[in-house]
Amino acid sequence: MQRHGLLVLVIALILGLVAGPNVQGSPVRRALADDIASTKAAMERAAVGLNRILDQLGAAGGANKDGGAAGGAAGGAAGGAADRKQAPDATATATATTAPAATPAGGAAKGNGNAGGAAKGNGNAGGAAKGNGNAGGAAKGNGNAGNGNAGEAAKGGANTGGAAKGGNNTGGAAKGGAAKGGAAKGGAANAGLPADVQIIDQTVTVQGISLRFKVAAPTSELGQGNGTMGLNVLLHGDGGSPFAAFPNRFPRDNLMGVAILAPPNPNNQNLPVWGGGNGGNDRPLGPLHSAAINDLIQNELPKLVKFDATKVSFTGVSGGSLLLGGFFIPTFASTYQGNNFMLNCGSLDPVAAIQDPAAVASLRIHFQSSQREFPDLKTSITQTITSLTATYKAAGLSDAEINAKMTADATPNGGHCEMDGQGFVSGITLMVDNYGSVMLGNGAVPGIGNVNKGVVGNAVF
Repeated sequence: MQRHGLLVLVIALILGLVAGPNVQGSPVRRALADDIASTKAAMERAAVGLNRILDQLGAAGGANKDGGAAGGAAGGAAGGAADRKQAPDATATATATTAPAATPAGGAAKGNGNAGGAAKGNGNAGGAAKGNGNAGGAAKGNGNAGNGNAGEAAKGGANTGGAAKGGNNTGGAAKGGAAKGGAAKGGAANAGLPADVQIIDQTVTVQGISLRFKVAAPTSELGQGNGTMGLNVLLHGDGGSPFAAFPNRFPRDNLMGVAILAPPNPNNQNLPVWGGGNGGNDRPLGPLHSAAINDLIQNELPKLVKFDATKVSFTGVSGGSLLLGGFFIPTFASTYQGNNFMLNCGSLDPVAAIQDPAAVASLRIHFQSSQREFPDLKTSITQTITSLTATYKAAGLSDAEINAKMTADATPNGGHCEMDGQGFVSGITLMVDNYGSVMLGNGAVPGIGNVNKGVVGNAVF
């Protein structure tokens, strides 16, 4: 049957995208490869079940051969099998397949093409309320109800939006899908926000490159002018899932949350990667991306929200931490003197020359990792600590003063970024939720204990 052939073609395309070339090349790329085998197996099992569903639909009146059954089923399979911690952000993948627009199925109201993938909620592949019934087979607006916009976000699952239950990952999102709805643009990231907090989601061109960003601001802070709140700027890891999750969207510790999406990297399946190149230590665009981030904060955000420019702190995740340690801190420490940098599950021994050692020594920096971190990242985190400790000492700080300003912990028995011992985004969310305690307080983190362990005299791993 023609619809079976289309299903096989779409699933083959998805398997090819998930497998990708050369994912084992660098530490951060291996983060994307953790669950490829299990993901492929899950999709293959899903394909068998979906063929049965299609046969049943055909007997009952069926979906149009070019309808949402193929798009919804394929999207549901891809999203349902998506890895909870490293499924690439919908922004990078939503347009990866070209499922045809669904026409209403024979005898079904409003496009029963969603029935193929929607029998278990998966027809909302991509989860967009914006026409996804036409592209991925879900009924109009079904992404809002079934794509985890509320339920998944509260558990940190917003990294895939609703991908685990019908996904923002490829498939049926060909016509807007999750890229224009669901978690990737508002959706899950809005869950649980106070009524007076608004998420701004825009794209600007800075330093000649396009950067998409999100700001969660109280309505009282919208507009231009001086503000009293600071910013907590999050830089995601290679792949972008924390950008979709936006775990720092809740204003706390007198800081508004900002998340910035890296440009797509042609060397890494067009996934967003800070610094470009091949990932790992090879990030030739680190200086450019760092300058673009600084430009965005200094020149673009003041057009939208009122904030205290002297209170801008940062949260790095994996590849985002490598950009901060290797390029941003050495170059722009003087612009953000006295502020806070939390580098989660990664760092890079400074690649860029340190412009102002005294400014670097003014920073409060915390390195957070886990026992089963990638070996290469363990090495680069340790190298960064060694180099920055020398910089702090050269600036005249005593060992006690250094230990008050620079701390590190790798207590959690988890894998890469799994600081809660369970998942990638949930581990990051745990640290973001306790940012104030770690960076400004006594260092207590639920489930871990006191993470504020001075780096002088204490080995991290």
